[in-house]
Amino acid sequence: MSLVLVIDDNEDLRTVIRRTLEAARHQVLEAQDGRQGLKLLQQHAPQLMITDILMPTKEGLETIREAKALNPGLAIIAMSGGGSMDSRDLLRIAQEFGASIVLEKPFRSATLRQSVEALLAKHGTSPIA
Repeated sequence: MSLVLVIDDNEDLRTVIRRTLEAARHQVLEAQDGRQGLKLLQQHAPQLMITDILMPTKEGLETIREAKALNPGLAIIAMSGGGSMDSRDLLRIAQEFGASIVLEKPFRSATLRQSVEALLAKHGTSPIA
């Protein structure tokens, strides 16, 4: 079983992601912004972090950079719907900052599951079968 940290200011999306990952036998921690997410990262050492890019308080690009400084081997998935910017530009920057996989919102639950499993397998961690 893998521990996954999900950071997004949209509670409904966090719930959908949590349910999707729990159905795949992962444990999930939730944070509403990067500041809270980084605290959970330090307290619980998850194997994977999924973060939105555009959030209040501490946005995702800064969160990715700080998370990589705390844990250089952390697997990260970045996601964005873009807001006033083109989400592809934000996601490209997220990859430059250390995200291994990027997802443009909206995405399908199956796409999320496949991305999580692929990244955890690459990092040598997977859920209990």
